[in-house]
Amino acid sequence: MEAIIDKDRTVEPGQQAASAKPKYGAAKYRMPKMPNEEAVRQGRITLLAWNAIGRDAALAFLNNPSDALGGRPLDIATASNAGFALVEQAIAAHRLTTTSA
Repeated sequence: MEAIIDKDRTVEPGQQAASAKPKYGAAKYRMPKMPNEEAVRQGRITLLAWNAIGRDAALAFLNNPSDALGGRPLDIATASNAGFALVEQAIAAHRLTTTSA
């Protein structure tokens, strides 16, 4: 049997050619970088929620759509200063309802 030439490598009979791997550090898909202002708002609202209502409640609140806010609170707070203020108020209201129950 002859050796099979696979690109620049020789593969002997009975061996399987290794799949071509991307170069070290090369990403298959790169997400566009979030603008700095949005990243700051996202970090601030996450920390605010975490401190106000606790880790699990904050994750659930920020990531689940809210009918009252018209979308996912994390997306709304990240998008604009006005959205941040709305979500901040909703967190305060959520905190009041959970601590008074």
